[in-house]
Amino acid sequence: MKKTVSSNQLCSRPTSTAHGLGLFSRILIAILGLAALLCTARADTFVNRVGSSVQDVTLTNTTWTLAASPYVLERHVTISAGSTLTIESGVTVKISTGYGIFVSGSIQANNDTFTSNGDTTWLGLYLGPTSTNSLLDGCTIEKAGRNNMGYIHSAYRTAALYMDNATATVRNCIIQDSAGHGIEAWLGQPTLQNNSFKNMANGAYPVMLDNVSTVPIMSGNTFSGTGIGGVYMPGGTIGGTNRWNKPGTDFPYYLDGGVTLPKDARLVVDAGVVLKTGNGSFSIAGTLLVQGTAAEPVVFTGRAAEPTPGQWYGLYFGPDAGSSVLDHLTVTYAGRNNLGYFHSTYRLTSIYLDGCSPTFNNLQVLNSGRDGIDMWESSSTFNNLTISGSAGFAIQAQSNSRPIINTGKFQDNGNNDSGYHLVAMDATCVPNPTGITCVSNRFQAVRIWGGTMATNTLWKKWNSETPYYVTDQVTVPTGVTLTVEQGTTVKLQNSGIYVSGILKAEGNPSQINFTSYLDDSVAGDSNGDGAASAPDRGNWRGIYLVGDAGSSVLDHCSFAYAGQNNLGYFHSAYRIPTIYVDTCSPIIKNSSFAHYVHGIELWSSSAVLQNNTFADTRSDGFPIVCDTTDCLLKISGNSTDASGYAGIYMQGGTVTQSGTWQKPGTNFPYHIWGNLGVAEGVVLTLESGNTFKNLNSGWYISGTLLVNGTTTEPVKFTSRSAEPAPSQWKGIYFGAAAGDSVLNHTTVEYAGQNNLNYLHSE
Repeated sequence: MKKTVSSNQLCSRPTSTAHGLGLFSRILIAILGLAALLCTARADTFVNRVGSSVQDVTLTNTTWTLAASPYVLERHVTISAGSTLTIESGVTVKISTGYGIFVSGSIQANNDTFTSNGDTTWLGLYLGPTSTNSLLDGCTIEKAGRNNMGYIHSAYRTAALYMDNATATVRNCIIQDSAGHGIEAWLGQPTLQNNSFKNMANGAYPVMLDNVSTVPIMSGNTFSGTGIGGVYMPGGTIGGTNRWNKPGTDFPYYLDGGVTLPKDARLVVDAGVVLKTGNGSFSIAGTLLVQGTAAEPVVFTGRAAEPTPGQWYGLYFGPDAGSSVLDHLTVTYAGRNNLGYFHSTYRLTSIYLDGCSPTFNNLQVLNSGRDGIDMWESSSTFNNLTISGSAGFAIQAQSNSRPIINTGKFQDNGNNDSGYHLVAMDATCVPNPTGITCVSNRFQAVRIWGGTMATNTLWKKWNSETPYYVTDQVTVPTGVTLTVEQGTTVKLQNSGIYVSGILKAEGNPSQINFTSYLDDSVAGDSNGDGAASAPDRGNWRGIYLVGDAGSSVLDHCSFAYAGQNNLGYFHSAYRIPTIYVDTCSPIIKNSSFAHYVHGIELWSSSAVLQNNTFADTRSDGFPIVCDTTDCLLKISGNSTDASGYAGIYMQGGTVTQSGTWQKPGTNFPYHIWGNLGVAEGVVLTLESGNTFKNLNSGWYISGTLLVNGTTTEPVKFTSRSAEPAPSQWKGIYFGAAAGDSVLNHTTVEYAGQNNLNYLHSE
């Protein structure tokens, strides 16, 4: 017959001593020692067995001890509200297929194991809204996440640990071999720290958030094996004050849909956070504080394994988001069509600043599907800005935007072959760039598509290879000053600059250039076609100065390829000069004019024109044109290469204002176009060294003509024919009131044409 020995019996101690015993006694003592060891073996504790039945149980304050481990759950176990389940260190809890632990009170577990009671999976742990101060520390939760823990918040939930508005702490745990997600959370802001997630189900996440309103406090978590390593985050609205921690190394957030930060809400994003999305956007009306560092920037990017530009929509900052500060943020692969419909158009950009001025420190905008940054009425400061790989504009600005860029790098932008320049803006916008580097941008220029300036404006030099590129008329109204910084290049395409205010372009010691958009000889290939095009006169309209523009100064400037028909219809005619001066007297000096029809054209002006050079005048053009006889210019030191009509065109008519016609420069004659009169009472003085060329016309002096020639610099009246001959112009007539006229060192030649006048019956 077989004898059964109870464990109590095996664990009982002998009453005799082993000292001096024989062999049999020593063997008996060894057997009793083995029995003592066997007494530590524990039998399973079946939690759900009540009497002879197995049923769901609800526990009040309970402790599961190591001595009674392992605990076997054959059905659901619930911890009632207000009660605590305490599990001693080292306990193993085995849960049968399809069942789980539901905590409405509190669970306190340290270094315990929750596993399957067999080879299949169990539901998982549920921590409800009243599971206050629950703690899982150093535990292992494995083979959980079976479908389905329950229909909670409008969806069936599948996770090893579901936290329903719970404030529990889960730290130093291993969550592995889940049939669903690792931890799933709804609100509550639990703490998840230093957990290791291994082998989630395919398509499942180690951390799944059901609501974006409250994000757990996370750090130090790791992921390996199957599943999608990171934190799933749905779209929605973030209220109040919230914080996105860095969940762990290589542990990004995956955003599904759009996120809104409403007015008065505040979101802090910690260093090292990575947010990935394939269809998301970020709409900020409150305050966004991004606190990245050089070592751990914050990254918003696409979620594909090989992301492409335009994979997600981008960031929108609304009018109330101006207090946002973003440090060390990288935004990449955004610019999807479209971020939103703002100010009468759809916006395709990685970042849109709408009526607000956040501060950006160390911002990188990379690989945008279209524009890098788009702004409307924004004066944001960008300290150390990088924009690279944008298909469209790196920056687009409208409506009096005045961004400050302190150190910026722009590289490989405008790779969409549709003429997207580096920067594009209307004339109301005034960027303030410093320390700009530009590398390999397709259309490397700051494009201005026209408009009227609203306030004093500085066109600051970006760098030597980045000109301004004007594609439509720019107006400087009365009361506004446009200043062009020395060393700046302005290229124009079928457009002009119209100044009723003041234009200041003082290029000493670094010349300012106004030229054609096709001119690659200064500031590089701005239209992006290599050597396929070349500049020509008439590529742009010119500059129009009127009214208060008399205070304008153009000094050490270069003007080339202007004279398109037409700058405008002024005083009954279409005008085609490089600069048209209308009833005002600016200063234009030390400047060069080339490849034009007319250089400077003036109406009723006493402008200062000094030490300018003129070259490649069109055959029928003039370096300087005076449309009225009251143009009493302060002119000297100018020169011309003798192309076209080398000199000043002077419109015929009557001089009605006393003054001096100064010598324009060496070999720089006046071309008198039509009969010229000096009215009675008017004194016209002709400076020494002047030459006046005439054809089929005469001078009619009723006032006083003072010719101040000298021995070395006589004044000459001659023919303007290319082949001068006698009688090619009429001559000089002095009327009855011209007796005070004086002609010193004067030469009159090739005159005597019939007829000077009909006088005294012939």
